[in-house]
Amino acid sequence: MMNAILIDDEQYALQALQDVLSEFKQIQVVGTFTNPLEAIEHCPGLDVDVVFLDVEMPGMDGLQVAGRLLELCHAEVVFVTAYDQYAVEAFELNALDYLLKPVGSKRMEKAVQRLAGLIRQSGAAPLRHVASEVNVTVCSIQCMGKFRVLVGSEQNEYVKWRMSKVKELFAYLVHNKDSAVHRTIIMEQLWPDMDIERAMVYLHTCVYQIRKLIKAYAFEQHMSLRYVDEGYQLRLTNMTCDADEFIRMAAGKEAITSETIDASDYAADLYRGDYMGEDDFPWTVSMQTQLQFIYKALLKRIVDFYLAARDDVRVVTRLKQLIEMSPYQEEFHELLLQAYIRMGDVGSYNKHYESVEAMFRQELGIDVPASIRKLLKY
Repeated sequence: MMNAILIDDEQYALQALQDVLSEFKQIQVVGTFTNPLEAIEHCPGLDVDVVFLDVEMPGMDGLQVAGRLLELCHAEVVFVTAYDQYAVEAFELNALDYLLKPVGSKRMEKAVQRLAGLIRQSGAAPLRHVASEVNVTVCSIQCMGKFRVLVGSEQNEYVKWRMSKVKELFAYLVHNKDSAVHRTIIMEQLWPDMDIERAMVYLHTCVYQIRKLIKAYAFEQHMSLRYVDEGYQLRLTNMTCDADEFIRMAAGKEAITSETIDASDYAADLYRGDYMGEDDFPWTVSMQTQLQFIYKALLKRIVDFYLAARDDVRVVTRLKQLIEMSPYQEEFHELLLQAYIRMGDVGSYNKHYESVEAMFRQELGIDVPASIRKLLKY
């Protein structure tokens, strides 16, 4: 049996919807409301699986009500309305379905079947995943390159996101972990072009999805999302984050020694790409610049160590990474060509010199710098 509440500002519409739902034995209506504020007030005390909700209501429209309800109860939302212009926005809010009035029995049957399918898939009430089935006890966060939450003992699976903005909000909270971020700041960062009321709906929806995700993956021992001082705070415990680990291990300025080279190499390998660079979140730019600076300085120190150790194979590896970051810095090209000379690798030398020549002449419109051109004698 699935418990439902119905919300519509018109009593006759509520009665019509209740009459249609009475044909389905698996649905039990546990509450009807003509005032959405009353529904919001009573929802936490009800065992609700699905909310049938009108979109056009005076004072507070259904999209806003849905966002608030999703914060308060674990329920699917089915929008019921006489207008179809909100359909796209409704599904962006992760609504289960969108029904046009008057709702017939056949159309309602499809919505009920979809809801029942969620129950069969989870083995429990909708959105109440059983942690033991997921069996997740280990997780870590990857921020370098592509943002991911890795799960499982082998750390070879990762969380699937139902909405891109849920992923971005979670990433933003990780970015500000352990600090409460005011909701207006979050909305300015994630929904800068949206009016504040609509942005609030999306924020509530995304917060709800994150809380559901934490429960679904049994992450309670690793993280908690709290509402603090009109903002949200993500607390992380017993979790690793590659960006934090990289900063901790790479941010020093001291010369690398034989005792620290392994740790330095490990730190450099943590840099799989720019900080959340593949996700293209605009609020990551400052951190990307900061970590790029740290990474570049670390690579320089590693190169210095391997040059002193006369390990040209590793010199070449790290110089290529430096050149990828700073392709127009002459010094790195000189060092790489010199390493190829010492190694006697004529093929790699010629290939790299040709690429440098093409870069300067075609991309910059200038001749190869004299400091590099003199190495052509090789």
